[in-house]
Amino acid sequence: MALELSNKRWRVAFGGGGTGRQVSLPAGALSKLAEPVAKDKERLGMPPPARVVSCYEAGRDGWSVVRMPSIEEEDARRPHRELERLKREGLAHRVRMQSLLKPGIKLESLKLALEQPAAPSLLKMA
Repeated sequence: MALELSNKRWRVAFGGGGTGRQVSLPAGALSKLAEPVAKDKERLGMPPPARVVSCYEAGRDGWSVVRMPSIEEEDARRPHRELERLKREGLAHRVRMQSLLKPGIKLESLKLALEQPAAPSLLKMA
């Protein structure tokens, strides 16, 4: 949702769901703003108690309103984000290990701190 504010009228633009719509309200009519917001939440399939937060958008008196995910939605995303973070971390470790190898030193000769041979997956990288 975006607001265009003027001294006489406020234009409220809604997007999403493949279509957009605009509503015009008298300037300062905060009580009348709730109705079009509720209608658009329904149009987009958002639950009525979904939290809406406004944040400043670059431009002349422009504001955006975004939907904040619920605690349950945020918890559901966490395992995927954690997996992606671990994949990036693993790649960073592999790249770092390869960069530390000096010419003439083979990865097969590396031993872990516990005096164990390098993992087979590391040997494939050499």
